[in-house]
Amino acid sequence: MAIDRGADIAVGWGEDLRSATQSALRDCSRFSGGDRCKIAISASDCISIARSGINGWGTGRGPNRNAAAQAAIRECSRTGLFGCTAARQETYCP
Repeated sequence: MAIDRGADIAVGWGEDLRSATQSALRDCSRFSGGDRCKIAISASDCISIARSGINGWGTGRGPNRNAAAQAAIRECSRTGLFGCTAARQETYCP
């Protein structure tokens, strides 16, 4: 999963970590219109992003959608942000 400074995300899949990373960065750059994207999390299982406010976020991974979402909420909350939520449409499983 790649993310830009505006918290726009892109998820890339591939046969290996390198191709998935390239795919995520390419799509994120296309969405955000620049090269401000970075890899936020990579995993071979489910991944999620939780958001709080406009630019607050945290990522998580787990063996299923629920576990990944809960991990993302914990990570988001650890940064001192309140009201972190993980949307089902932003939780991805291979």
